[in-house]
Amino acid sequence: MWREGVRHVFGVPGVQLDHVLEALARDRGSEGSITYIAARHEQGAAHMASRVPAVGRLLAVRA
Repeated sequence: MWREGVRHVFGVPGVQLDHVLEALARDRGSEGSITYIAARHEQGAAHMASRVPAVGRLLAVRA
């Protein structure tokens, strides 16, 4: 995802995202690490992810 320009992942923590969070934790601190931002609701995560490109020229993913 980093090579495609993704810098942030928004999601609602839960069992379904365990593999994603583990992968992000392994890469934390390295150059090119992706930031995970927890949301309380899926719609909130989708809204936040959709606004990131509008604010800066970055990509975000809703997981």
